[in-house]
Amino acid sequence: MLLFLYYFRTALMLAVQHSSSSIISLLLQQNINIFSQDMFGQMAEDYAVYCDLRRYVLILKDQLILN
Repeated sequence: MLLFLYYFRTALMLAVQHSSSSIISLLLQQNINIFSQDMFGQMAEDYAVYCDLRRYVLILKDQLILN
């Protein structure tokens, strides 16, 4: 059942969910698609909001401006 929790999530979504700022930075430097959605239509920014990780929301919003 635990495997299902990670199914169809991107590396960025998982990094945000696990508060891994170093992985988030690495992924963003690689110009990954920050608009990817999971099977429920959620993006990495949604995960940041849901997990109350405001600093990651700001990082992702900055990346949106750059794209």
